[in-house]
Amino acid sequence: IRAPRVRGLCCVRLGLAARAEPIEVQWKRNVADEWRQSSVRTLDDLPDWEAPRVADPRSPYGGWLSQAVDDGTGFFRVERIDGRWWFVDPGGYRYYSVGLTSVRPRTGEPADTAYAERWADESAWANDTITLMRELGYNAIGRWSRVESLMAVPRRIPYTTSPNFMGSFGREHGLTTWGYGNARYAHNAIPVFHPDFEAHCDALAREELAPLANDAYVLGHFTDNELPMPRNLLETTLAIDPEEIPALRYNLEAAWAWFRERHGPDVTVDAITDEDNLDYLGFVMDRYYAITTAAIRKHTPNHLNLGSRLHGAGIHIDQVIAAAGKHLDVISMNYYNVWAPSEGHLERWHTHSPDTPFLITEFYVKGEDSGMDNDPGAGWIVPTQRDRGLWYQHFTMRLLEAPNSVGWHYFNYQDSPGDSNKGILNTRFEPHLDFIELMTPIHEHVYSLRQYFGEITAN
Repeated sequence: IRAPRVRGLCCVRLGLAARAEPIEVQWKRNVADEWRQSSVRTLDDLPDWEAPRVADPRSPYGGWLSQAVDDGTGFFRVERIDGRWWFVDPGGYRYYSVGLTSVRPRTGEPADTAYAERWADESAWANDTITLMRELGYNAIGRWSRVESLMAVPRRIPYTTSPNFMGSFGREHGLTTWGYGNARYAHNAIPVFHPDFEAHCDALAREELAPLANDAYVLGHFTDNELPMPRNLLETTLAIDPEEIPALRYNLEAAWAWFRERHGPDVTVDAITDEDNLDYLGFVMDRYYAITTAAIRKHTPNHLNLGSRLHGAGIHIDQVIAAAGKHLDVISMNYYNVWAPSEGHLERWHTHSPDTPFLITEFYVKGEDSGMDNDPGAGWIVPTQRDRGLWYQHFTMRLLEAPNSVGWHYFNYQDSPGDSNKGILNTRFEPHLDFIELMTPIHEHVYSLRQYFGEITAN
């Protein structure tokens, strides 16, 4: 048992005892539901797998030090190597992104008191937090994080940004309200046809991204978060009243133009088919990705475009995946309501974006033993922190198997007072040890495991 200590934040690293039968974990979707049960696969279930005695060697950016691709370009890129996708870090080493989202101190009690007792200022918090992340095997900072403070530490970790192209434009025009976890748009229509949207993206990228253009630690930029992907978008768009919402009249005009070009000048809304709705959604997203990608390429040409963090219906719709794959470097997805990444999803993403890998940018599981409410949020509820760790191994090993996966970012850093047990730390900044002890071996050996699964696939 190894228990490193970082200014009072400690973690332990343990393996699982070998066993003959798979482990079963209880789970439920909502607090009021009855418990169900499913099996999990852990490291001890892998045939012929023996963990190295030490963690996989890392480059300064967290890449695989024993697997150099070339001398590097000085910035992150993606590349398919022997049929499997990888990030390649600025030094030229294979890099698989193991990130943590929302790396920022939560507010409210007892978080406020615990923070004041531990740290004199945010700089001290940032130094300890980056040290902890490194000890736990993380090599990336995901979205919703306190990037400015975390990037000021002496030993940095690659990070992501999100200028919120559509979200900020929607707010400016009074088209959004805030829901649980993402923005809601009037009529579920993103104003991508508004004549000012392109200039807005250009100005925002110039202001927020251009100053970072030469920063090698930028893993990439997210364009937005969880944009609406309604399966009936053409219907709802053609029902817009331009007098009621003037900013959406351009969407209405574009939708009619697209629909009439497809079916003739006399077509009516009664003729809309399911295929029309989905193809129109793909048309909208193609325009969105074209405009936002152009802004990123212009003002920060050395950095990757990680997309809009698809979620819900978006990850199931072929036209959306195809539009994303056409423009993006990496398709980002917030992935919930699955016990593990499904073969159907992995095949769909590969079929409709064969030349673009994916990155899972949110997923989580909550423990009932935390004593928290656990009602909000989409992640599974399991009985204990150890069960969280077992499920984490099960879920992430499926990603390591997938040739088109380039990593994951877990949601999130810390439990929020009055919310759910989503964090690796509780509201007092104390680690959930039983969770972390099963999470960390995956992180430490992520490259050896990626190689192991690649060899299994090849054979």
